[in-house]
Parts: sequence; structure tokens; C-alpha cells
Amino acid sequence: ERFSFYSPAHQAVVAPATPPSVEVEKGAQTSLRLASTVRGIELAFYGYRGYWTTPVGANELGQGTFPRLNSWGASARWPIGAGLINTEFANYDSVDDPQGELATLPNSQSRWLVGYEREVITDLTASVQWYLEKTHDYQALKRSSMTENVVSEARQLLTLRLTYRAMQQKLTNSLFVFYSPTDDDGYLRLSAKYRQNDNWSYAAGGNWFWGKDDFSFFGQHEKNSNLWFRVRYQF
Repeated sequence: ERFSFYSPAHQAVVAPATPPSVEVEKGAQTSLRLASTVRGIELAFYGYRGYWTTPVGANELGQGTFPRLNSWGASARWPIGAGLINTEFANYDSVDDPQGELATLPNSQSRWLVGYEREVITDLTASVQWYLEKTHDYQALKRSSMTENVVSEARQLLTLRLTYRAMQQKLTNSLFVFYSPTDDDGYLRLSAKYRQNDNWSYAAGGNWFWGKDDFSFFGQHEKNSNLWFRVRYQF
């Protein structure tokens, strides 16, 4: 009842007192990954046959469903300069709605990511990424949508991550920021973790969401911003 999100049916951010009803999918899921290193380049190829892993569809009763999904993709990572560059592509095939004409099912998508990581100074690592999420059959999506609040046809996301280790690697400080120039929203995640010994460790951090629109990917979670603290004992 505390977690809030955007509801297309209400066209507003809601926090239901009872969990949303979902139709459980019992079908099989199959995935395959082939990986190798060629002349210093790490290559991988992926295939998946199953279902969307979040209830992005809906049935006649209004229950959330897990529509069928086929996906394939590839990734590569290799050293360049003093750092590592990585890229990945994936195609998401929405099996139950190949033309993107049904409002209750997700459209097919193509997704592409490019990133670079390197150690800036001793114990400080920085990485940046650019991510593109292209929706197929976008005009069909707009025609079938029950609301004018439709995601961008080519959603872009920029990320920056800084990790600094100190006190003989016992203290790890992390800053991770996401910003979407197409949606004008973002998410900032801060954390500090301290390992006292092999048994005790402590951590604290915060999550801050913001956005221009209530229906955007991060904007809908603005009221979910929080601070947290954790003590862990292991033996």
C-alpha cells in the first residue's frame, strides 16, 4: 500500500491497498547463450523463448498477464585505451501482437546499449552508458492506446556510475544516476558500504526519482523516493 505507480486505467499515480491481480503463466521458458573470446574481444549471442517477465499485458477481466516473448541478441566487450567498451543489441518480438495493434499487449522493440568504463584515478572507477529503446509499429500503438500518455517511440537513457573504494577497500561509495532526455525523467541512487570484518558489515543509501510526467518510466515513482540503512551479520 506504500508503493505507488502509474495506472493507465486511472490515468494517475496510484498505491493500491491490495496487490494487483495477475494471471500466473505456467508455460516453459527456454534460453541459450553462446560466448567466446576472439582476439581479445569478448563475444556473446543470446536467444530466449518464453514470456515477458513483468505483467505488461491484460486479459478480459483486467488482470495483469505475462504475454509471450521471443528475443535474440548479441554483445561484445573489448579494451580500448585505459578502459573497456561494451555494446549490446537485443530484439524483443511480442508474439501475441506482432502488428502492435492491441492496447492490452506490449509492442515489439529493439534495444541497443553502448558503454565505456575506466579507472579515472586510483580506486575511482567511472562508467557511462547510452541506451536506446525503439518501439516497433509506433503509430499502431498510438491508435490503439486508451490514453494520450504514450511512451516515446525511441526512448533514450544516459547513465553515469562512479565507484570509489577507500580504507583498504573496506569502504565502497557508489553514485549511479540515470537520465532520459526523451522522457525528461531520472533516478539517482547513492550508497556507502563498510565491511568491518568477516562477520559485520554496514550500508546506507538513498533512492531519488524525478520526472516531468507522472506516466514516464521514472517519473511515476517520484513518491517512492527513500533512504535506507542496513546492518548485516554473517557466519
